[in-house]
Amino acid sequence: MNALLRYCKRPYPLHVGWAKALRQGFIFGLFVGAFLVFFRPFGLYSVDRKYDYVLWGFGAVTFLATLFNDGILPKLLPSFFHERKWNTGKEIAFVLYHIWFIGTANFAYLLLLTTTKLIWTAYGQICMYTLGIGLFPVVLGIAIRQRQLFDRYSGQAEQIHPTQPTRPDVSAVVISGKNDNEQLELPAQNLLYLEAEGNYVIVGFEKDGALQKEMLRSTLRELLEQLNEHPSLEQVHRSFVANLDRVDRVTGNSQGLQLHFGESGVEIPVSRRKVPEIKELLEHTVRP
Repeated sequence: MNALLRYCKRPYPLHVGWAKALRQGFIFGLFVGAFLVFFRPFGLYSVDRKYDYVLWGFGAVTFLATLFNDGILPKLLPSFFHERKWNTGKEIAFVLYHIWFIGTANFAYLLLLTTTKLIWTAYGQICMYTLGIGLFPVVLGIAIRQRQLFDRYSGQAEQIHPTQPTRPDVSAVVISGKNDNEQLELPAQNLLYLEAEGNYVIVGFEKDGALQKEMLRSTLRELLEQLNEHPSLEQVHRSFVANLDRVDRVTGNSQGLQLHFGESGVEIPVSRRKVPEIKELLEHTVRP
């Protein structure tokens, strides 16, 4: 049991949002509608062709259900759909939930169209069959994908060997937030990272050998503009800026590459599109 729990806690990439919702919803909806119209399973061969639009309705319901789960639900539950906290167990649960939700939505559509009465035992059996059939391929597919991604990014991380800059940035950094008297001043070499958190930015820095954090009301872009004279500070992810001078090692998991800062315990993710650029900067110091 402990081994299973540890496996479920392994990092897994979170892929939600409107782009995925529209793309995947269209594909799933088209497949469901076309399958029912052209193959007419479950006794649908008796349905007159002039009512094919009713069968396409099942595809439309599938599209809307996918749109809700991948586009709207993550906005309603941002603390659950947190990219850095997403893991294999959550991915399995979310995909199975998605299957159940689509099945339930189409079952409700069927009840609205016909004189079929809702029988909870029958509905329960449908849910059990649906989830039972989907459980094995879902778990197997996610397990294979998780391993593939882990091997890929771990291999990439092993090829990156950060070098220390010949001339560290010893100047002072002054960061100002939007609130009155909201200002932080510290040596540039002590600043480790910036993390976007809604309308605020978390500033992670080293003080007296320990990690400290300050929250400023600002956006990541605005703070990065204030720090444009410090080229060692690089945006490595849409939500993170890292001080590349302080990166001492790079690791990889199924979510991608992670930057580490000594014994601070901080891990900063790197966007996949930024990997070649960050690799070059870490290995061939071009910063002053």
